[in-house]
Amino acid sequence: MSYEQNHGQPFRKVMSQAESLVRAGKERHFMRGVGLLYCRGADATAESFIAYYGRDLRTDTIALLPELDLPVLIVAGTKDSLVKSLIARTKPPADNRKVVLAVVEDADHFFLDLFAEDVAD
Repeated sequence: MSYEQNHGQPFRKVMSQAESLVRAGKERHFMRGVGLLYCRGADATAESFIAYYGRDLRTDTIALLPELDLPVLIVAGTKDSLVKSLIARTKPPADNRKVVLAVVEDADHFFLDLFAEDVAD
């Protein structure tokens, strides 16, 4: 679900407002009713909005995988509607020995019902 579908206002407009506030030194100014993540109508500071929705590659977990030296297990559901590209984007790094992708058929993002048992197995 896009930001606009979830919060009822154009993403670019709200992001532009947040960026303008930050440029003006008002990063802690509250933007009323913009919504944040799954909280519809929530107030958020300009800096918080940008932190969640800005393009900072340090928050893109999949992009960071090649830099990790530790083994990583990624568990993904085929019916995940929140992170729809997870399986497709994780496959190339999962070709590497240190990254393992486990796919649970028909599970959603939260592995509700009996899918948690599938994850444990």
